[in-house]
Amino acid sequence: MKILIKYIAKLSLNPILVGLAGFVIFAAVEILYQLSDLIVRHRVSILILFKVLYYYLPYFVSMGIPVGVLLAIFWILTQLANDHELMALQVHGVSPRVLIVPFLIIAAGLSGVTYLLSDRVVPIYNQKASQALSKYVYRQPEVFISENVVAKIDESQYFYVKRYDKREGTLHDVILFKNESGEEEIITANRVVREGNTWYMYDGRLYRVDSEGLLKFDVKFNRVELNLKEDLETLMRIGKSPKDMRSEELKSRINTFVKLGVDPAPWVVELHTRYSLSLGPVIIVLAGIPLSLIFNLKSKSWGVILTFVIVVLYQGSGAWLSAMGKERLLDPVLAAWIPDISFACTGIFLYILLDTPAAYKIREFLVKFLLVTVLVLCTTSFASDSIQISAERVFYTESAVTFCGSVTAFYKEAEINASTITVFLTEDGKAHEAECLGSVNYRKEDVSIESQNLRFSFQESVAVMMQIRGKTVYEDEKGKKHLMYFSAEELTSNNQISEMKLGYITTCELEKPHYRLQALNVELKENEYLVAYDVVMYIFEAPTIYFPIYFVSLKDEPQPFSFMVGYSKEKGMTFETEYNMTFEDGSVSALIGYSQDGTTYTDLKLAKHWNDLKATLNYERETSNDQRNTYNIVGELDNIPLPIPSKLRVNFDDEKTGFLLEGSLEKKLRYQILRTVDPPSIHWTLPYVEVRKLTLSSTPMLFVVDSFSHRTVARYDEGNLFEHFDDMDTSGRFRSHASAS
Repeated sequence: MKILIKYIAKLSLNPILVGLAGFVIFAAVEILYQLSDLIVRHRVSILILFKVLYYYLPYFVSMGIPVGVLLAIFWILTQLANDHELMALQVHGVSPRVLIVPFLIIAAGLSGVTYLLSDRVVPIYNQKASQALSKYVYRQPEVFISENVVAKIDESQYFYVKRYDKREGTLHDVILFKNESGEEEIITANRVVREGNTWYMYDGRLYRVDSEGLLKFDVKFNRVELNLKEDLETLMRIGKSPKDMRSEELKSRINTFVKLGVDPAPWVVELHTRYSLSLGPVIIVLAGIPLSLIFNLKSKSWGVILTFVIVVLYQGSGAWLSAMGKERLLDPVLAAWIPDISFACTGIFLYILLDTPAAYKIREFLVKFLLVTVLVLCTTSFASDSIQISAERVFYTESAVTFCGSVTAFYKEAEINASTITVFLTEDGKAHEAECLGSVNYRKEDVSIESQNLRFSFQESVAVMMQIRGKTVYEDEKGKKHLMYFSAEELTSNNQISEMKLGYITTCELEKPHYRLQALNVELKENEYLVAYDVVMYIFEAPTIYFPIYFVSLKDEPQPFSFMVGYSKEKGMTFETEYNMTFEDGSVSALIGYSQDGTTYTDLKLAKHWNDLKATLNYERETSNDQRNTYNIVGELDNIPLPIPSKLRVNFDDEKTGFLLEGSLEKKLRYQILRTVDPPSIHWTLPYVEVRKLTLSSTPMLFVVDSFSHRTVARYDEGNLFEHFDDMDTSGRFRSHASAS
């Protein structure tokens, strides 16, 4: 027997390593596939990806050890059969059943390794992986409030929150446990709300019992201030999830939950799942040896296929049953052990039937079952698009999967948050439609939409939302970004184009905006344009102006048409309309405005580009109640070939004329040359120079000009500038310091 054990152990080494490496690579690729959209969108570096995969490595190894053991069983028994070594054993009176002994010894050792990894190493690395994903991939803050987690305040106080409403900033179903000398105190509250810098508990109850468990104090309250030694948010942020705890911590939390009256099902399931998965290599041997001997495989490729099918059944059923145990649909302890019990009983049963006529009938049935299973798995594994959903609770039926409680879904480039998401399945198990209910929040790039419900067809890529309110971002000609809000009774979206019925658009952020453009239909293409048809402008609830069509470009360019309403104390209400046309080498714009005090004004602008040279021509006219007209024409030249980037402005109206040449260099140097004619006076500034923080280095000294300014001004009514040199007024300031370099 010793020789057989050594021989099998030697043959097992390579297949176990191959199976383990294959599973680790497969799991790593699956993680990268799930995060591929976020990786590309956030430009995550390859070093960060390797760092995340490194943190996941202990978890992959602990889950991959049973895969390596099972692959080793099929490969070695196939090799022994092909080399007629099994026949040789039988000729010498040794039953093939004895081969289970060496594999059980190997599996027992690997079970110990699996437990040490899953209980001592994986929790620590899981936390690091979550932090890395949150910081570099999801780009979320590193601190967050955890739900369904017990936070330890100190040695005698614990804090528990079942649900956290991020939108309202409210904690629901809160329990505070204090264990003091000689007595214990439990405070429960339906909700906890932050008001200013203080947290308050509402609709709760306070219990106090002595060391013998007798009730000493019981009182109800409507509103009580929550007094803790530390900030509540800090306590919530440091809470661990069950997967991040060692077995000792899990046991301690389970005991604490029992005292608090909180259902410890998720912690019980995690603890016993850790034990059951540690026995995975032994269970795999009990099931794998009889199956291999019954099938009598001749090809190693069939061994790989059988390994894949059995591992999916074993680990997949374990994950599904664990989720049911956490929701108390099954006993938490039983849910964690059902896969081990089922596979162990099946393996022992098949082991007993070896070398009996019943084994051949079982073989025929398993071959048919295997073919059907492989076809189903291949059909469902190669879906073109995937939807990633996280939730507190999951319910399964044959035709649908329902996710409940703080549900977050990622599909392509969109993120959806809702109270409940139901994914409807086809007969072959593919998702064909999804329905989101309860405070639905949809986000994609610069578009954010809130709705009561959302239905999405995966085949047609069509989404329908009811009673929506959302916002998007557009950029004006000055490069400034603005928020535009919209609302509608119904929104239908197909790829990147959305159509809204009976809706409005506005730049007012209020739920009931002071002004809005009401339309029968609104069409929105993300980051491209927004166009509305049959538009009526409402100021408060009064209809004012009708537009057959209203267009807003969401690109980084001036809007073709815009309408603005304003108010000032001096002019009263103001109304402006602006028209813009953009060409490859320039643009034309016109603005017409009217104010309540009777002033009308016009602004026409023409911009033209010649390589690096840009010219802008403005024409402005303003008419007031006193019928006084003011004209102003400005010519502006950018990038004049001077040592310092400069601009030249020329302006004149009915009475004044002038020009201004100015330039600046990195905010350290600025100059101006100005001439203004306001008959009969002429004003010159020759020049104005300002210098700030200019450093001059000359070993061994460092000379710094903190500030320097110089201004030369000339004013005269007759003659020319050359005749008034002696009348110029010069002023300036200088401040500097020196130090050893």
